[in-house]
Amino acid sequence: MFVLEAGKVAVLKSWRGQEFLLRILKAGDCFGEMAVMDLLPRSASIRAVEDCTVIHLSAASLYQVYEHAAPDEHGPGSEPTSPGHG
Repeated sequence: MFVLEAGKVAVLKSWRGQEFLLRILKAGDCFGEMAVMDLLPRSASIRAVEDCTVIHLSAASLYQVYEHAAPDEHGPGSEPTSPGHG
């Protein structure tokens, strides 16, 4: 997954030998998130339309963030599993 920190990119789709512009992404937008979830090839391409800076977040690093941010089963912010317990 990538987060666009600066610049603009085009989201493009090729179909029957032609390239179609789906949208323009700007700073703060992300792309490639579906590949992290399903690990399948993507159906669209990204092309920089101006100088860009991106942050790359691998599936492994996102999982580490998730593990760190997920509330512990009995830690602060967790909910009891049944009334009066926990």
